[in-house]
Amino acid sequence: MFEPSTYAVLMLVGFFVMLMIGIPVAISLAVSGFVFGWLGFGETLFNLIPARFYGIVSGYQWMAIPLFVFMGVMLEKSRLADDLLDVMGHIAGGLKGGMAIGIVLFGVLNFMFVFPRFGEMGEIKNETENIQNTIGRYETTIARKSTLQQKLNELEGQGSTIIPGEQALQLQMTVTSQAQKSGVVINRYSPVNHASSSTNAFFDEQSIVVSYDT
Repeated sequence: MFEPSTYAVLMLVGFFVMLMIGIPVAISLAVSGFVFGWLGFGETLFNLIPARFYGIVSGYQWMAIPLFVFMGVMLEKSRLADDLLDVMGHIAGGLKGGMAIGIVLFGVLNFMFVFPRFGEMGEIKNETENIQNTIGRYETTIARKSTLQQKLNELEGQGSTIIPGEQALQLQMTVTSQAQKSGVVINRYSPVNHASSSTNAFFDEQSIVVSYDT
C-alpha cells in the first residue's frame, strides 16, 4: 500500500497517459478516479460517493449559474456586449493582441472585485442558518409557556408561611451564632420595624440593630 500522496501522483500520471493514447477526457477522468479511489479507500469508496455528490450539488456556488445566464442573455438582447467589445477594440485596437489584453484585464477586474463576494454569500448563508436555529429554540420555549407557567404556580404554592415573630427570632439566632464565631460580644438587640416587610413574592425582610463590644 502506498501513501495517499503517492496515489494522487499516480492518478495524475495515469490520467495524462490515457489522454495521450486518445481516450476521451470524460472517460479518462472517470477511470482514473474510480481505479485509484478503489486502491486508496477500498469498498468504502462507494459509501463516500453519495456524500460527495450531495456535497457538490448542495453548494451555494451553483446559484451563480442562472444569474450568469441571465446576465449573458441581457447583454446579448440589449447589444451591450457588442458595444463593450467595440469600445475595447477602439481603445486597444492600436496594440498587437489588444483585444486579448482587454479581455485579460476584464478577467483580472472580475477576480479582484467580483469573485471575493462569493465568499460573503457563504458567510451570509451561515449567519442565516444560525439565526434560524436561534429562532427555532425561542419558538420551542414559547410553545412551553403554559407548562412553565403551571410549574411556576406550583413553586409559588409550595412551602409554609413563617410568621414575622419567628423570622425575627431566627435572624437574631443567626446574628448571635456569627458573633460567637467572630469573638464579638453583643450587648443589646433592637428590632427594626418596617412599614412594609414584603420585598417580593417569595421573601420577607427582617432587620435588627445590635450594640456590641470587641
